[in-house]
Amino acid sequence: MVLVILCFIQNVSAQSKASVLIKKKEPENRFSVALGANLSSINIHRNYKENPYRIGFDARVYYTVNSGLRVMTEYCYTPKFNLTPTWYDIRNQIFNVSINGMAHIKDQEVIVYTITGLCLQRWKGFYTGQQDYSSARFIYQPDTEVLNRNLGMDLGLGFERPFPGFYLYGDFRYRFSRIDKNFGITDAAYNLGLKFPIFKEDLSKKKEKGRKRKIFKGSDKYHWF
Repeated sequence: MVLVILCFIQNVSAQSKASVLIKKKEPENRFSVALGANLSSINIHRNYKENPYRIGFDARVYYTVNSGLRVMTEYCYTPKFNLTPTWYDIRNQIFNVSINGMAHIKDQEVIVYTITGLCLQRWKGFYTGQQDYSSARFIYQPDTEVLNRNLGMDLGLGFERPFPGFYLYGDFRYRFSRIDKNFGITDAAYNLGLKFPIFKEDLSKKKEKGRKRKIFKGSDKYHWF
């Protein structure tokens, strides 16, 4: 019995300490846009013989539902590149829609968020078939143009740090999809950029308006106020 009580006290104490790390606040910025750069491995099983990472760009639009949840849409573009001698004139684009679960660290300005969503990848390139050790050699004919559209999952973790007028963000994610009859991790991507609020609510007026409504609630004489 004593052990049970001690365990209960320890659990309550741990939860209270954990709650100190997180603070909840009403979101001021409902909509935001962001621009950044990414470093992506892009179908890593097709180019594992070379340096798999390529630099690209991404653009984002956010909608914040509440202090702990928001929706993010994202477009990633990688400039044309080659994987000699197997692939030439490769173009890669990714469209992503995800949910971000956010944690606001108490006594700090940093926000930590998770990424859980779906992504659609568009890959286009000229396949020579030369020195190819991947499963693509069993699917595509040499000297043909290949176009893939792959639906996958996007899972990751990131952070944000506010500055006057903008936020600095960085995140890492894995993408999972089925390509060339294989399902697994197709991409590991690092992202870094700046986020800008495009609509900011005046929370002080919103709270004052709520108090006025509460004061005159239930009075027929002042129902227009």
